[in-house]
Amino acid sequence: MVNRRVTISIAVLLAFLATSFAVGQDLDDFSRPRRMVYFFQADPGSLESFDEFLLYNAILSSIGTSNPDVVVLESPDRAVPVGQEGREDLARRVDADSWVYVFAAGGMADLSVVAEVYDMRNQVRFDPVESTPGFPISYRALAIGLWDDIAAVIRDNFESVVDAEDVLFRGVPGTQINGLPGSPFIIDEDGSVVVPLPSPATFEGEASLAGFETTTERVYVGFEAPVVEFSQRRLPQFAVDFRLSSFQFPGARFWWFFVPSQAFLRGGITTQLIGLYLVNNAGSLFDSSALSTVYVDAGYVFGSPEDSTRLWAGGGASLRLSHQPQIIGLDRDAAFGGVHLSLGAEIKPLRQLALFADYQPTFLLAPSPEQFIERSFTWNAFPDGNAPGFITLPWGLFDLRNLYLGVRLSW
Repeated sequence: MVNRRVTISIAVLLAFLATSFAVGQDLDDFSRPRRMVYFFQADPGSLESFDEFLLYNAILSSIGTSNPDVVVLESPDRAVPVGQEGREDLARRVDADSWVYVFAAGGMADLSVVAEVYDMRNQVRFDPVESTPGFPISYRALAIGLWDDIAAVIRDNFESVVDAEDVLFRGVPGTQINGLPGSPFIIDEDGSVVVPLPSPATFEGEASLAGFETTTERVYVGFEAPVVEFSQRRLPQFAVDFRLSSFQFPGARFWWFFVPSQAFLRGGITTQLIGLYLVNNAGSLFDSSALSTVYVDAGYVFGSPEDSTRLWAGGGASLRLSHQPQIIGLDRDAAFGGVHLSLGAEIKPLRQLALFADYQPTFLLAPSPEQFIERSFTWNAFPDGNAPGFITLPWGLFDLRNLYLGVRLSW
């Protein structure tokens, strides 16, 4: 008895796990067979007890194997309930949804059998089926073709069913819901969609829509159909960042995500009017130069918008602006601009706040690369006299030193 209880418990647990968190399954995968109660009654005094026993089992064997989608149950009561209401009540007691009633009259020499099948689930009563062989029945002939007409009614009119409840999902119109049997489903223009889900079971519905964060909701379908509302939040379309260039000079950029939280255009400025001078070449912690650089670039952020860590890549161009002697103008003495790559990484401790590092190797258009380095490092105290991080060409140079650290706010 203990082993049987353990076996049943394991089977119930496996059935629960099979229906919990189901993903990518069709509704038909949760179908169950129909359950039909078998009622048998013989006209009193018409059959010997042994003949009645053989006839009972011969018919049960024939209809019990007629349809794999139907499980035929013997009635727990030998006495057949009177009327349709009584038979339905007994069927519900054994968790059945249909019944077949067989009435036998006459003896084995003049046998007459009438069968009535009723589908409680669909409220359908099928025409009675009468089987009258018209010749004496031997025990050997009881199970050979005599009950095919009764079996045909069960075989042709019953199929497995899914116990389902209609679940109402609400969200932004156009949202696609995945992760449910039969998915995807699309939320209608009125902001809702009704989805039939197997009951009882537990699922996770995932709502996705361009421009919105992907969100999931756990759904338990029990005796009452729940109403599930997705809390969808728009992805950021704009951002502003504040940063330090090479740990020295401050800057800011404005971001526009033309593909929300993924593809971006941005523009910004870094100024050398004030900055830190951590390399002790001049003996001063602070340094300044009448120079600023404006940037325009574009790129793409890789990974899901919900990820806390992401990478990006891009490229663009820059102009160097001189504030001396005029208020603002192109830097014609050292380098008037360049093109750059952008390789970045971000960590988001909060949904709208990101800490980032952005490496931007730049090719500068400089008429005289040596003059550019000399002007950039007035106090040159490097051992070999050459500033590191530059690759010079006759008409320009690669600046490999540009690392930006900062914080970005999105909305």
